[in-house]
Amino acid sequence: MVRPTLRRRSSRREAPESCSALPANLLWVRTGVEANPQSFWAERILIAAAVHAGARGEARRIARRLLRKDPDLTVSEARRAWPFRPPFMARLCDGLETAGIPRT
Repeated sequence: MVRPTLRRRSSRREAPESCSALPANLLWVRTGVEANPQSFWAERILIAAAVHAGARGEARRIARRLLRKDPDLTVSEARRAWPFRPPFMARLCDGLETAGIPRT
């Protein structure tokens, strides 16, 4: 019996060079934001998804744009407003904070 070889993931994340290098799920969220530019919730999710996909520069750019529209946004506010389970919220809030959304 031949066992599949497990590829070890690099601990170093590198930013994708172009949109074609971004994961499909990140592109899907981006398409949703573009279709509904007034949706603050979709942008928050896009920011966190970009951070976790390794596209931190893009996440910071989107976060700056969102903060211009919603200057009072904080990670604490987002945590209180979202009804998701704690592990999911932790990833979302970590992504927001990493992208530059203020903690409190």
